[in-house]
Amino acid sequence: MRGSPAAGDRGGSAGDRDSEAVAAAALHLSRGEVRETGLNAALIALAAVTAWLAPTW
Repeated sequence: MRGSPAAGDRGGSAGDRDSEAVAAAALHLSRGEVRETGLNAALIALAAVTAWLAPTW
């Protein structure tokens, strides 16, 4: 369908995804799962870059 979001795309802003990644990282750290925070850190960085570049587009 034209105009429908891609499968798996929940929409939302970069800030929403950033806060979800921070919450996920906090959950992993509270469980002592330090090795699992790498992807969370990458998602936080990606969301920050997206938010930084968004006004220029």
